[in-house]
Amino acid sequence: MNFKTPFRLDEIKFENIRYTEIKNMSDKTIIYIKYENKGKLCNFVFQSPSLINENEPEQSNNSYNLDIYLKGINQNKTNLFIGFLNNLDRTIINDAKNNSQWFDNFIVNDNMTFHKTIRDSDDCKNGVFRAKIVKTHDFETILQINNKERINVNKIPKTSDVKMILEVYAIWVNHNGFGVFIRPVLMSFKPTKRITYNYKLLDDSDDIEEDDVINTEISNLFIKNENVSNNDNITSALEMPDLNELSATSSE
Repeated sequence: MNFKTPFRLDEIKFENIRYTEIKNMSDKTIIYIKYENKGKLCNFVFQSPSLINENEPEQSNNSYNLDIYLKGINQNKTNLFIGFLNNLDRTIINDAKNNSQWFDNFIVNDNMTFHKTIRDSDDCKNGVFRAKIVKTHDFETILQINNKERINVNKIPKTSDVKMILEVYAIWVNHNGFGVFIRPVLMSFKPTKRITYNYKLLDDSDDIEEDDVINTEISNLFIKNENVSNNDNITSALEMPDLNELSATSSE
């Protein structure tokens, strides 16, 4: 079997995006997207870097959503991926300004809200990418372990590294605004290995407690002062350090 390879992020030219078909429905409009490469239209498919997955998929109607934090093993590659998604959003927004017919069925004023591809997150400063895991009669997101064993959505390891082949598939428009739909073609998970240390603390019952040393020193100091003459008491009182200072110094 001959496998197709996705585009590299650094070779994609946004001016080569092509909008091929508009499908109007009662509740939404879909504008399908292709990519022109060497004079031919092809699927706009690219690969993500290895990202750290710490969440579980949540069911949404007939699909599943998996929010993937935008943090990875290689930060430079992760930053390139983040920059690509932001540039894609800007391109879609600019192209939308020149294609007002996309919004004929829904626009009620001069403004339409754009839904960013990168979602804000309190748990990750870079935000999250929501991967919509799809299974329909004509398309299914392939899920794998280590790029080999195929798995079901309920077998996705919560703590894992994930690489994805993604397709910029279409722009959606409805009464809530518009955005770009990027669907996962393939998601490969690599379970994170945790190193477990089986240690216990040594018995330190014979150790001298620090508080005992401090209390003993203070007690001896008072005993010594009780046995000296009056003149010595005056001298000792002047030379004796403040007890608060002594306690603080001994406890360091």
